[in-house]
Amino acid sequence: MPVNSAEDKIVAASTPRRTSKNDGVYIIFLGSSIILLLALTLMIHPSQSTAKDFRVVYFPARTLLAGLNPYNPDHVIQTVRQTGEESSIAEPVDREIQARYVYPPTAFAFTVPFALLPWRAASVLWMLAGTIGLILSSLVAWDLSKEFAPIAGAILIAYVLANSEVVVVLSNPSALAISLAVVGVWCIFKNRFLWVGIVFFALSLCLKPQGGGLIWCFFLLTSPDLRKRSIQIALFTAILSIPMFLWVWHVSPDWSTQLKENYAVLTRPGGPADPGPMDPDSELVNLQVVFSRIKDDSRFYNLLSYAVGGSLLLVWGILAIRSRRSLEPQLLSMAALIPLSLLPVYHHFYDTKLLLLSVPGFALMWSRPGRRRWVALALTLAALIVTGDLSHTVLNRNHLGGWMQQFIPSFPVLLAPLTLLATGAFYLWALWRNPIQLGALSTASVARSVKEA
Repeated sequence: MPVNSAEDKIVAASTPRRTSKNDGVYIIFLGSSIILLLALTLMIHPSQSTAKDFRVVYFPARTLLAGLNPYNPDHVIQTVRQTGEESSIAEPVDREIQARYVYPPTAFAFTVPFALLPWRAASVLWMLAGTIGLILSSLVAWDLSKEFAPIAGAILIAYVLANSEVVVVLSNPSALAISLAVVGVWCIFKNRFLWVGIVFFALSLCLKPQGGGLIWCFFLLTSPDLRKRSIQIALFTAILSIPMFLWVWHVSPDWSTQLKENYAVLTRPGGPADPGPMDPDSELVNLQVVFSRIKDDSRFYNLLSYAVGGSLLLVWGILAIRSRRSLEPQLLSMAALIPLSLLPVYHHFYDTKLLLLSVPGFALMWSRPGRRRWVALALTLAALIVTGDLSHTVLNRNHLGGWMQQFIPSFPVLLAPLTLLATGAFYLWALWRNPIQLGALSTASVARSVKEA
């Protein structure tokens, strides 16, 4: 047998290991360790803010189980007191937010099983599910990115995870709704565990239809295979939703009127969800925040937001229909859709974790030569920074934002929607500019990635 010389061994030992596209998963684990350790700590030693947003859906679900009206604030407050959690509604703002339920009846398909458990057990299980869901959704978003830019995509995804502390602490329902939607998209795009993906996406639509609704429209518009999945999702969503609608209607036939009233109270001038200038610390990311600075009239800023956001989504729909029926153009379409979908109607900065689905489109752009890859990086990173939990806190009016307001009025609240608008417009332009070359370019990028690995 041939024996390697000492010189050959030295050369082999000194040769650096080539970067594998699977190395990105280690970067994601670094980001996930932060929120996982935080969640475990809060489960053992809960704070005053732990699972604060979970209360918004937990107590109305218990109210419904008790045969009372979940959209009636008095009935919800009665349920809170019966469960011994009166301390959570000591502050007037907290009492108003928890008592005025604004989720559709479909959400009960997901929240009622948790409401069957005592508060402590339900809150721990909900937080654990949301944390694991965010980590899993990050991994599958990276899996869609790794053929094009495994390391760059992993860095952005890890940044999203590392900036999800507030979502985990408060146990906001967005964490679970977004996780279900992202995993569902991955199952459908990859054609793996299809029924799991369909069930997950249907549950996401039940919990927060404004989050995954336009993604469902994307499935409906793009290709026959995805259209088939959209029909299956719609059927399963109906199976879950119809019993909930009948149950709520039986308890309270005028639930829709009370839902509108609750929403109107929360979004009134100075209310917790007011997009106007009377709430200088607004954490909303939709265009109403921008246009309300021109004229603080809900009829004005709502109409303008619907017109601008709806027009951009209409252009996106036309381009998505005309693009090639392959994975790469679909990823680019998704990268444009996600930031644009956050603009026309109410969205909190918690909802921007859905930007995980824009990272694969960024990875595709990053794998292509030219200046556009740097523009994609700058805009995508900017969108993640201004909507991240920690960076959002730094940029608010009490920190860096307060200093910037001396030069740019309303700087903190305008930054997120305007950045999302710029990011969505860029990817919309990229989709329009190269709807045909994507297939060939992506094939070349995949071959290059394989060669590097």
